[in-house]
Formats: sequence, structure tokens, C-alpha cells
Amino acid sequence: FGSIDPAVVRLAGEDEVKTAPKPVQDAISALVNLGYGRPQAAAAVAASVKALGEGAETQALIRRGLKELAQ
Repeated sequence: FGSIDPAVVRLAGEDEVKTAPKPVQDAISALVNLGYGRPQAAAAVAASVKALGEGAETQALIRRGLKELAQ
């Protein structure tokens, strides 16, 4: 998921999210529950995975995702 460009994730939608690792799915879900759209949340988490690495935990992905969305 981290090797995918966040812009591509934004356009791809649900399909990429369903095959993503559990921490990525959980981080996207958390951002959606905070009121962000699913494409924006998925793109922010993809950028977070790219920055933090594939092994990043859910909490780190959420924090970084929020920073990405605030830019």
C-alpha cells in the first residue's frame, strides 16, 4: 500500500483499501469516522505508509494521516 502513490489511491477508491493490511484499514476507518471522505482518508494513510514504512502501527498512521490532511 505504501508503494502506491497517494493520488492513485484517491482515484482507485474502495478496491485498494479492501486489500490493504489491517493497520491501514483501521487508520482509514478512523479518519472516515472523524468526518473525512474515504478517498481523502485513503490518500492520507497511503502517504503515511510511504513516510513511516509498511510496518507502521495504526496509531502512528492515524497521527500522520491527520497531519497529511491538515496540509
